[in-house]
Amino acid sequence: YWRLASITDLEYDFLPSNYAFSIELAQESSLLSQVRSQELLTYLEAVYSMDYNIGYLQEGYEIAEPYMEDFWSYLLLEIEKFNRPIRILEVGCGGALLLNRLKNLGHKVVGVDPSPLADRAGKKFGIEISTELLHRDLEIGTFDVIYSMDVLEHAFDPNEFLNVSSKFLNLNGRIIVSVPDAGPSIERNDISCAMHQHLQYFDAASLKHQLEKAGLNEVEVSKSGYGGSLYATGEKSKVRNLETNIFEN
Repeated sequence: YWRLASITDLEYDFLPSNYAFSIELAQESSLLSQVRSQELLTYLEAVYSMDYNIGYLQEGYEIAEPYMEDFWSYLLLEIEKFNRPIRILEVGCGGALLLNRLKNLGHKVVGVDPSPLADRAGKKFGIEISTELLHRDLEIGTFDVIYSMDVLEHAFDPNEFLNVSSKFLNLNGRIIVSVPDAGPSIERNDISCAMHQHLQYFDAASLKHQLEKAGLNEVEVSKSGYGGSLYATGEKSKVRNLETNIFEN
């Protein structure tokens, strides 16, 4: 379930309307994940570069507004802890609504999102948008805060996603994420949590483990005030040597 509009354009004909999947459990972290294939990832990468993905925060999409407002309250509290203008990156920025608010508060903001919608939003609001999927060779500088809303559950490799994010994070900077809370569904063996292109299904414990595995410290996980999401933050208080995988002060 990835598009609200009817599919009439030939450019979408290669996408299947149904795709078989299976789920595996990571014993180390108790994270439920969809089994990947290169074919599946190719389809998803194409989908994320198109318009109309249902996950976008964009103007006029009223379904997403209460989710956005609740996350905004959480995000703003974390950013205000810096007590100064900072550099902020949003990964999967969609219509750049949150970035525009942060820009209007005096922060320097950048977005990463491969969709044409994000590109148009960046031009409208005067915000730098890198229209690619996140990767470690992006030339975007470094940031005090990197956040994503409903993105980590889509990451092809969540550990790599967080490691790459940390590469762009200043020392003592913070990574902030929002993901759907699959905990209640997992407890009830409810398969309906497997939806909307999600490749992993987090509960509080597996989300905390994922951020700690990426080398983040002081990880805190809390439940959202609206919509059944989990919010988490972690701090980069050590520097990882990517060649030796050793953390150094």
